[in-house]
Amino acid sequence: MSYNVIMNFFNANQQISKRAFGQAAEKTAMQYLKRQGLRLKEQNFHCRFGEIDLIMCDGPTWVFIEVRCREANAQVSATESITPSKVEKFVKRLNILQRALKKCLIVASMLLR
Repeated sequence: MSYNVIMNFFNANQQISKRAFGQAAEKTAMQYLKRQGLRLKEQNFHCRFGEIDLIMCDGPTWVFIEVRCREANAQVSATESITPSKVEKFVKRLNILQRALKKCLIVASMLLR
């Protein structure tokens, strides 16, 4: 994702926090993916291992998105910033979400009996 695209959300002379920069990156990614036809299901899903930035659907397929964006002068790219440890934590978040969804389906099916 382009640093310049994110900075368009802000006045060029305005100093922004990392949080605001991240939120703008997520908003930009979400808008782009919606234009591609994906539907937003959840934003910033939190669990004990962190959060999943965006949960979207592409037709019947669920898509789990970690938004990565770096400033123009960053030492490593957004892709290079994804370490094996970060992947492991992301998978743990997905497993927690999967268990939560299974519990919801069980409860829903019991209520429908």
